[in-house]
Amino acid sequence: MNALAWVLGIGIFVGLLIAFPKRTGIFLCVVVGSSLVIGLGTWGVFQFIEYRKQQVLARVKISADYNLQSCDEEFPILVSIKNETGQTIENTKLQLAGYRRNHSDPLYSSGYLAYESDRIIPSDTSASACWRTPTARYDASEATLRDHPPESLIWRVTDFRVEYSDD
Repeated sequence: MNALAWVLGIGIFVGLLIAFPKRTGIFLCVVVGSSLVIGLGTWGVFQFIEYRKQQVLARVKISADYNLQSCDEEFPILVSIKNETGQTIENTKLQLAGYRRNHSDPLYSSGYLAYESDRIIPSDTSASACWRTPTARYDASEATLRDHPPESLIWRVTDFRVEYSDD
């Protein structure tokens, strides 16, 4: 049934193109041109919005470190956030990973499970919190984990998202 509609539509279009070539051509150019202008305009607006979000997000400085001086053994990962956006951060979601030196795959990773904090961080201030060590990767061997304990790893925030207050 769907194929019949396509055949019928194409047949009508070809008939109009043969009967009224100039008008059908002009109509087709107007429709295609309008669609391109609207489509490209919409795409451009969304690209600009995403670009602005990334510019603002780049002014949030975030770091992670294994730190038993500031944190206890149950929550040894110190995450520090400095807000230089000019807006108040209302919520933060982040993912942590622990890497061996000179390796690109993490031994420990929060994966898709994000750490989340509702700590309010006004503009031009910093906040820190201690977090639990993420789980070891499922494919990491016991020997590798034993040879590279969490305190010997390089800790990174691999992804983060922030929400701003409406004020």
